[in-house]
Amino acid sequence: MHAFFVLIVACLGVAAYGYPDIHIVGGSDAPPGKFPYQISLRKNGRHFCGGSIINKYTILTAAHCIARFWTPGALKNLTVHAGTNLLNESGSVYRVKQAIPHSNYNFMGSSNDIGVLILTTPIEYTQYIQPIPLATSDIAPEGTSCTLSGWGRTSFNGRDPNNLQEIELSVHSQ
Repeated sequence: MHAFFVLIVACLGVAAYGYPDIHIVGGSDAPPGKFPYQISLRKNGRHFCGGSIINKYTILTAAHCIARFWTPGALKNLTVHAGTNLLNESGSVYRVKQAIPHSNYNFMGSSNDIGVLILTTPIEYTQYIQPIPLATSDIAPEGTSCTLSGWGRTSFNGRDPNNLQEIELSVHSQ
């Protein structure tokens, strides 16, 4: 359940604030293996978004990250990197077969900013590569602790970190 909220908070944060200038203000380096479901989405080897492993062929990410990759030709240089916290390491690399943004996603708004990537080959699970545990309940009580992870900037004028970041937050009602 805890991991499910990590994913939800990440998606809501992106939806609320847009994508060009994402931050994990106050974040700290995550230890290796703490978030084995976290992936780095890269185009031509350069990180531009994160995501979560759902199963051996499926990655959950934000629609704004993948909406422009809907044609097979656009997928040519798109890769998923798993099993590493560091952006200067490749980890295990997987090619993307299909990018599916939510059918009601609108680039101009923040609704339905969720999408799925289908991989060409199955992910090999290891100590550092695992699917995200999914929630067994729909509702998290306000004040419940959750953890956000990602490679967002740790300060408003800072640089993108090389190391995966994490921060503890609380669930709040909208």
